[in-house]
Amino acid sequence: MRVYAGTKVAKVCFWANFGLTTCYAGRYLGSKSTVPSKIILD
Repeated sequence: MRVYAGTKVAKVCFWANFGLTTCYAGRYLGSKSTVPSKIILD
């Protein structure tokens, strides 16, 4: 997150993850830029 001079911040929250984590494995995996929606593939 970037905060610029003069930007108002209402609330910031940080938390720790617990348990095992899994990497994203969806249909947009590997995309390097914006891509059209692939919801039609459902």
